Amino acid sequence: MSRQQGRVQQAVVISDAMDKSIVVRVTRLVKHPLYKKYIRRSTKLMVHDETNQAKVGDNVEVTEARPLSRRKRWRLVRVIEKEKTTQDLPDDAQDLPDDIQDLPDGSQDREELNPAASDA
Repeated sequence: MSRQQGRVQQAVVISDAMDKSIVVRVTRLVKHPLYKKYIRRSTKLMVHDETNQAKVGDNVEVTEARPLSRRKRWRLVRVIEKEKTTQDLPDDAQDLPDDIQDLPDGSQDREELNPAASDA
């Protein structure tokens, strides 16, 4: 017996702190009735993620499902695109130039960044 096909939405994961559940944000464009300008509106949905495969920042596809809990009515179909993290970047992109490095106390050495300010 196959499942009935409900609405399918693309969304971005904003929370994955729960077990087998994620929170996603679905964004849509709505035309303002008076000013005719498109406005970005968003909806938060609770989604069932059986294998805990989606992480924060991932683009996912979700579909409608039967009520799984009080707020969960959506099921994860697939992860479209994983979030790009610093581990995905080449090694040379992770290294910061020496002049931007923070000092141990958390501040930056302003004299190195702006030599003209130390002359005044």
